[in-house]
Amino acid sequence: VKTLRTISDMEGIVDKLGGRTKVGVAASSAPVDPKKPQKTPLNVAVIGAGFIGIEISEQLTNLGHKVTLIEKNPTVLPTCDDEIGALLHPVLRSKNIILITNDGVKNIHGTPKVAKSVPVTPSASEPNAPIAVVETDSGKKVEVNLVILCVGVAAESTLAKKCGLKLSTRSPHNHLVCVDNCMRTSDPCIYAVGDATETSDGVFRDVKAWTPLATVAAMQGRIAADHIATGKSIPFRGSFSTAIVRCFGFAVATTGWSERRLKANKTPFAVSVINGWSIASYYPKANAVLIKITYCPTTGRIFGGQIFGGADAGVDKRIDVLATALLGNLTIHELSHGQYSYSPPFGTTKDPINIVCLNARNINDGLIHATTRLDPSATIVDVRPEAAFKNDPITTAAENQRTKHLFWATSKKGSKDLADEVKNMSKKDHEKVKDSDKKAVGSSDKFQSLCFWGRTSYFAHRNMLQAGLKATTLQGGNTYAKGLKEAERCGSKL
Repeated sequence: VKTLRTISDMEGIVDKLGGRTKVGVAASSAPVDPKKPQKTPLNVAVIGAGFIGIEISEQLTNLGHKVTLIEKNPTVLPTCDDEIGALLHPVLRSKNIILITNDGVKNIHGTPKVAKSVPVTPSASEPNAPIAVVETDSGKKVEVNLVILCVGVAAESTLAKKCGLKLSTRSPHNHLVCVDNCMRTSDPCIYAVGDATETSDGVFRDVKAWTPLATVAAMQGRIAADHIATGKSIPFRGSFSTAIVRCFGFAVATTGWSERRLKANKTPFAVSVINGWSIASYYPKANAVLIKITYCPTTGRIFGGQIFGGADAGVDKRIDVLATALLGNLTIHELSHGQYSYSPPFGTTKDPINIVCLNARNINDGLIHATTRLDPSATIVDVRPEAAFKNDPITTAAENQRTKHLFWATSKKGSKDLADEVKNMSKKDHEKVKDSDKKAVGSSDKFQSLCFWGRTSYFAHRNMLQAGLKATTLQGGNTYAKGLKEAERCGSKL
């Protein structure tokens, strides 16, 4: 069983895998091709599907090993909202990673053939023989050659405690060192920075935060050095928990407060979700990028953001824009006017950052009634092309009973005629069934539009509103809907 926290930890794991004894150097001192599978593929259990767990699962798979990734939360990347983390599930499975979520680890023990007192090393005759069993809370048993724990870190503050410095009283973080915004501890002659410190949150300054990230530690180090050397410094503005991870050609990034965290804190918020193009859609290698932001429904101040897209879709630069917006306390109104560099190979005339903020403004102004969940009682109006509707269903078999298909984009009819057609389709379905079955075919006076990108459903939604129908639209299109469905399937309480 190996933990991964330091460079030395990593070297020990690589050595265990039969690869390199030092970073980038093989046991024979010959260069190693990291893309070349090892001669003896191992069965490896990675426990914890946060950023580190995702990264090491990717690299182990690239080296040819068989990975089982175990996460106690319903979806991977638990710092993200469940439907965003769930977007990586099909990516991981496509690489033959066995994914076990919503299931914690109960025990790790040797296989019946391996005595616990014997060193955990495969025999020469059976190099792939499992030597350990990971048992989950639900009773699953995974036989492996290696277990890597990626379940987070705990601060080491023994020295601070011995010095009598003030420690946090917040459970479970009552081992963190309390510091002010110049990184001074309760003893003004002693400074503390990095993973062992409790500081303030960057979005809500009255909220205490613990952010074990290298970027935060580096910034705190500069602030402490300035104050030690000059007696003054720019105060620490709080941590925004900005982070990004790559996973087999995709990337997920987050900054600030997620929807789940805002709900837990009982903070009023609103959500905007959009799909956009990373660069001009007609240009080679154009990629889809999905952005979700949370913001204050009254002032429009941005609380946080999450982005999913291809690793070359500019996820990094857009999460950095949102992180900068948090630093400047910008609102959806201000950020919607952001002017970003444009040339077809690099961006779009209206960046996805602009669009997600414009969408939020439309919601706040009452121009659209947008949701981030499928309405369980509404008649669903799927406005994608017929082939997509049939071959790539968004809704479940049960929901299909109340789903109507109407390809909005190519229709020659006016908005009122289209809306009337939707209403008539629903009315006819209600006339065909018994009263007890009417709920299954959806409401005859409440509708929810959805599509692939979220754009055509927006137009359909506006048309239905203009025709006087009671309607909502699902934000984020097909991509977001699939994230929702996968999260629900994995036990998420969305």
